[in-house]
Amino acid sequence: MRPIRHLLPYALSAALLVSLSAGIVVLSIKDIPLAERISAGARAGIPARPGVELSRTGRLAWWSTRPEGGAQLFVANLDGTLRRAVAQSDDVRRVSKTRWTPDGGAVAYLESGARLVLARVDGTRSEISLTDQLLGDSRRLIDQRWSKSATKVAATLQRTADGRSDIWIAKVGGEWVRTTQLDDAIAGEWLDDDELLVNTTGGLLGVLRDGALNQLRPISGLSTGSSFIGEDGRVWFFAGRVSGGGTDAEPMTLVSEPALWSAYADGSDPRRELVVGTPDGLRLDGRWPDGRLLVHRGAQPGQLLLGGSELSGLSTSAGLIERARIATDKRSAIAFTSTRVVRLDLSRPGAPQATVLLDSVSDPDVWFPDTTRVARPPTAPAVKPPAARYAYVLAGNLWSVDPEGRTSLLRAGTPNPGNLRRAPVPLPVWSPTASSLLTTDTTPGQQTVGVVTIDQSGQITRLPTLGQVGRGTASWSPDGRTIVAVTSPAGTQPVGANPPDDLQVRFASPTGAAAAAPVPGREAAWSKSGLYVLGNGTLDATLRLRTGQTIDVVSDAKRTALASVDGLFSDTRVGLPATGVTSRGVAQLVASGDGSHLSLGLSWATSAQSRSFIAFVRVADARATIVPADLVTDVAWSPTGAVIAYTASEARPQGSQTVRVPVATLVDAVSGATTARQDGRFAGWSPDGSGFYVGRETGLFWFMSGAADGLRIGPVGVPVAATTP
Repeated sequence: MRPIRHLLPYALSAALLVSLSAGIVVLSIKDIPLAERISAGARAGIPARPGVELSRTGRLAWWSTRPEGGAQLFVANLDGTLRRAVAQSDDVRRVSKTRWTPDGGAVAYLESGARLVLARVDGTRSEISLTDQLLGDSRRLIDQRWSKSATKVAATLQRTADGRSDIWIAKVGGEWVRTTQLDDAIAGEWLDDDELLVNTTGGLLGVLRDGALNQLRPISGLSTGSSFIGEDGRVWFFAGRVSGGGTDAEPMTLVSEPALWSAYADGSDPRRELVVGTPDGLRLDGRWPDGRLLVHRGAQPGQLLLGGSELSGLSTSAGLIERARIATDKRSAIAFTSTRVVRLDLSRPGAPQATVLLDSVSDPDVWFPDTTRVARPPTAPAVKPPAARYAYVLAGNLWSVDPEGRTSLLRAGTPNPGNLRRAPVPLPVWSPTASSLLTTDTTPGQQTVGVVTIDQSGQITRLPTLGQVGRGTASWSPDGRTIVAVTSPAGTQPVGANPPDDLQVRFASPTGAAAAAPVPGREAAWSKSGLYVLGNGTLDATLRLRTGQTIDVVSDAKRTALASVDGLFSDTRVGLPATGVTSRGVAQLVASGDGSHLSLGLSWATSAQSRSFIAFVRVADARATIVPADLVTDVAWSPTGAVIAYTASEARPQGSQTVRVPVATLVDAVSGATTARQDGRFAGWSPDGSGFYVGRETGLFWFMSGAADGLRIGPVGVPVAATTP
């Protein structure tokens, strides 16, 4: 025992020296920046403590390369404590879109675009890989969106051959299941564990329900871009002139000259919050605590702040910030450059002070608790318009609404393979029995547009006998046994492809068989009193106008002139100048349902002025009523009488400028008197003729005939084709 007692003083001195040295190390570390502390710890191989839970208020994740090769995925608290490695990769360049799950329990990332890897903070790992079939179709994962409970993930899969994209959803431990078939869908935020936001490069913003293919409902009729759920629980989005698509980059929707809107997730209570006033194509990411918007311009990586029409960077000293996440207390934000994690101090006015937390890292992310809750609108009033089924076109797709107001995607449009833009689709027309819709569609594998019928299940029947129609429309006979359409004589060019050409009216049965011999004509309108055709007349190439045109009644092989177009232009109410006319046009021949009247648009122009009119022709005696009407569209007769409705364009002062606004207008064809006017686009008649629809930016409204106030019946304010339930 004596030798031990002899050494005891030395042992105590050594222990004291070790304690003092450790104290010096701790004090020194407190003065080392967080980035250097974490990097030094990683090099020294400081063991992680997986049994200790990370902070419940904020967590970091980042990739760091190893000297011996490859990279490791680290997680830690915001101050760098409790750092641990949870995954590794042989090549960090294969890793992308590293993101925390909403519960903060795992970090997910994409690997080579072929699999999603889930690395939990407890060190366990799982993955959801693309099937061989998807890989064989050149599909790749380009993003990931986790549900609130972190039990489901939605991903946008892009086909590299042509840039087309759609959404797949998977449960943790499950397989990818396709949920859209649009060719341009992009996944957004989840509303809950069953529904998420989705937008398309064609300008659609909607809610997608998990569980079946294409369970979509639009929440706005505006052309929109990306969106986010605000602190108020509402959906915020840009609306304006949209563009997007392409095959050389990830799909995105850009909005030029945007207005900022918000609405509940069901599309109710839409509000235009502000007009941005910048021509740049922007993507909306979120909102800064001071009210400015977080945006990206085009495909550029740098994230910007938008205030009014001014764009600025998030920091002047931290480098190009690509993405930022605001802390729960709104006093700071964590931002990411291509190689750094930066803390931005938002507690003081002016430009935020930037502090580098991590340097020389790859694909980092931060987690904060998600306190956002989706707001639900108050109970809607029980007042309803007359029951109806209707269909409409939005973002190049065909939609249907049942009598209970449930919306479903009836037919997805076919995008152009070069730019993913969908060909314009005319408003469909219900058959007399309301069993199917008549519209146009792009022929598969071609860029030709022909006439088709679509039944209520979405089954399509093509009518090649009618040839190419381009943007032209087709119509049913009153008994539903015959369909007419206008095309070129050869049927190989769409209407308007070569304006000097004479055109012809073709006939087909609903099954596609030829129903009668074609007749010359530029437009056709069918009613109970017969088929009316606008003739080709004679083209005057010098004056660039057609003369000698007539509106004819066609029955079997017999054709009888009802009214002369030249006679309509010679009416003093038209005021056609004797000389100096540079153009003269006719368009939109439409027949009233009861067969008593026809309508035809007239227009003329000189080098100094232009005028437009609508002529109403009474079938019984060819008596004409002519009223001025600027830039008329959406012409439709009431199903029960001689009242016509259309959208007129009206010039109105707006500040120091004059703008043109759409006005839904109803006119009595006998007297020419206007019986109703409502701001917005005329959107169709109710099936019983008791009222009409008006499309506005804020939704679809129904007006009882003669009533001043309308009832909002849906979020999509576009023309509809309505029929009885």
